[in-house]
Amino acid sequence: MAENYITMDQAIRRGASRAALNRLIESGIIEAIKINNQIAIPENAMELLHLVGKPIRITEAAQKYDISQPTLSRWANAGYIRTIEKRYSYRTLDEADVKRAVTIYKQALNETGSTHQAGWKLRRAMTKQS
Repeated sequence: MAENYITMDQAIRRGASRAALNRLIESGIIEAIKINNQIAIPENAMELLHLVGKPIRITEAAQKYDISQPTLSRWANAGYIRTIEKRYSYRTLDEADVKRAVTIYKQALNETGSTHQAGWKLRRAMTKQS
């Protein structure tokens, strides 16, 4: 299935900030292409944009994205997922990072059938953005 793209101007009209878009593109979190001399992003990136900086408790993220709490903790400790707040009794993560990491991991797991190889693919993808 072909991915739909929207221009930066269309994304801004939908509520995205130009500065946020540029940061996410420069860091590699969102991939951009040129269409008719305009920068375009995947339309499904708009959902990710609305999650940037949104805190989600690790327990809620585990349930929502069907991934274990220890795995999310390991990814946060490795720097793949930003921690927004960490207290003795709980930890909140950036939901956009959670969604991106889980998507990459599950896609790699589906392709390789190996949790080990999926973990390596996630590591490569998430360290590229730094």
